[in-house]
Amino acid sequence: AKQAEWEKEEKVMQDRLTQYEADLQRRETRDKKEREERLRLVRVEEEAAKATQEQRLEQWRRQDEERETQFAQQRLEHEAKLVEMEKHLKETEQKVAEITLKLEEAEREKRKRIREAEMVFKDSYFEVTAPGPPTASASIQPDYHRFRTSIVGWEEMEKNSAKSPSKSPKDQSFPSEGKDEEVTEKGKAKDTKKGKTHVVYCVVVQEFFDASNYLEWTIKRRFSEFKKLHDAIKSQFSRIPVPSLPSAGLLSSGSRSKDFLDGRQKGLDNMLAKMTTTDMFSDIEALHKFLDLGNPDRAISMHTVPKPDPKPEHSAYPEMFQTLV
Repeated sequence: AKQAEWEKEEKVMQDRLTQYEADLQRRETRDKKEREERLRLVRVEEEAAKATQEQRLEQWRRQDEERETQFAQQRLEHEAKLVEMEKHLKETEQKVAEITLKLEEAEREKRKRIREAEMVFKDSYFEVTAPGPPTASASIQPDYHRFRTSIVGWEEMEKNSAKSPSKSPKDQSFPSEGKDEEVTEKGKAKDTKKGKTHVVYCVVVQEFFDASNYLEWTIKRRFSEFKKLHDAIKSQFSRIPVPSLPSAGLLSSGSRSKDFLDGRQKGLDNMLAKMTTTDMFSDIEALHKFLDLGNPDRAISMHTVPKPDPKPEHSAYPEMFQTLV
């Protein structure tokens, strides 16, 4: 019985071993299939990734080729533009050189004309003399000057007196008070700050508005006002010779002081005449203020230059006329 029981158990054990081996074989087969499937999937994924990477590489290659083509085209365009710009630059430099030469030539011509004008001005400027008042025998030329001035004398005036020279409200650049020293009739020099007298010069101003009609008025100016006018014109025209101003000098006593003032009057008359008969000086505002041109309270008188008596036609031949007589 035990032997039969042992055989039975052995058979059971044999069946179990057989079943275990069959299960093990099935499991191994299943695992093998799973591994093969996994390997196949991995291989497929790798192939897909490789294909995708190749596609991307191909796409990048094509993009690189396109970029290189664009860069080549842009390089050619830039080189063409550079050549054109260099050509344009050369043309511009040539034009600039031509313009510079023209400007230099124009500047030389301008300087030459300025020098010629200055020489002509110097030649004609120092020949101007102080014109006197018009007379019946004087003939007015067509190219008349707008202003004519003449200093007819000088006189002593008390400071802050009623006889002090009237001035225009606009004439602020020529104050009546100055630092120059003047002389009295007795020949004693006095300072305007310490004394109560000063010397003024009487100027007759004539303003022509055509060849034969003019306005006339009289102004009184001190030497300091003449000096301020001279300094104003000299500062405005630095390259052109300005009429010279008589030196201030030191005043002496007696008859020498009168001679000194007479000489100063002549010098001031000559200077003012040159200023008023020179076109570039006669339109200056400082000169207009000095001449009291904008003062409505000035005493103006209107005059006409008398025409000379007409001469007979035979006056050009006096000897023939006398022979006929």
